[in-house]
Amino acid sequence: MERRKLKSTLFLLALLVLLIIIRMVTYQWGLPSSEHNNKPARVKIGLSLATLQEERWKRDRDYMEEKIVECGGEFISLSANNDSILQVRQVEYFINNKVDVLIIVPEDLDRLAEAVEIAKKAGIKVISYDRLIRNADLDLYISFDSVKVGELMAKHLTQEVPSGRYVIINGSRTDHNPYLISEGYRNVLTPLVEKHQIEIVSEIWAENWLPETAYTTISRLLLEGVDFDAVLAANDGLASGVIEALSEWRLAGKIPVTGHDADLSACQRIIEGTQLMTVYKPIRQ
Repeated sequence: MERRKLKSTLFLLALLVLLIIIRMVTYQWGLPSSEHNNKPARVKIGLSLATLQEERWKRDRDYMEEKIVECGGEFISLSANNDSILQVRQVEYFINNKVDVLIIVPEDLDRLAEAVEIAKKAGIKVISYDRLIRNADLDLYISFDSVKVGELMAKHLTQEVPSGRYVIINGSRTDHNPYLISEGYRNVLTPLVEKHQIEIVSEIWAENWLPETAYTTISRLLLEGVDFDAVLAANDGLASGVIEALSEWRLAGKIPVTGHDADLSACQRIIEGTQLMTVYKPIRQ
C-alpha cells in the first residue's frame, strides 16, 4: 500500500489558539484587580463542522480538542449534518456559549458567509478550516494543498492506467476543495487527453460528497454498457460507493479507483486490492 503524505498546516491552528490564549490571559492580568478578580481567562474555542460523515472530520475534531485543552482552553463542537441552514443557525449556540474563537468547516462556501457575519458582530474571531468560506471577513483560513491532492491521485492513476477511458467522481459543488482537486486532476490529465491517450467518458459532482451518488453513477454506467478503465474518486467515501457498485458486477479490483483522506476502511480496501490508493494528510506533524 502506498500512502502519499502532504505537509499539514493544522499545527498553525494549534499555534494560533495558543497565541490567542496567551494574549487574552496577558490582557486579563493587565487589568485592574476589580476587573479580572485575579484569575486568568480561559479561552473557549468552538468548532462548527459541516458533517461527521467522513472519518477524517472525527480525527480532526478530536485532535483540535486535544491541543486546545492542552493549551488551557475550553472546546465545544457541533455538526450540521450537511445542512447549511442549520449550520448558520448553530452560530447562535456558540454565541450563547460565549466562545472567543469559532472554527468553521463550511457545508456551503457561500451561504456560511452569513454565519461569519453573525459571529463577527458578536466579537468572535472566525477561522475557516480546510474548506474556504467565500466573501467573508475571516480572521484566518487554514487548509491543505488540494491542488496537490488532485495531482497525486491523477499521477498515481495514470501510472496504473496510462491510456484508457476514465470516469471522474468529484465532490460537492458547494465545497471549494473539489474545484481545487479538479484543477490538480487537469494538470495531469489534460496533456494526456490532448494526446488522445485518455478519454473522460463521464464526470459528475456528488452533492454533499455522498457515497450513494458515486454508487448510483457507476451502477448506471455499467447498466448502460459504458466501458471504462479507471475511476478518479475525489475522496475515500466516494471511492467506497464506486467499489460497492463494481463489486456487484464482480469488477472490484479490476478497475482502479482512487481516493483521499486515508480513512481506515479505505486502507483496508487498499490491502484487499479493491482501491488503488489514498492520499494521507497527517494532521499531527
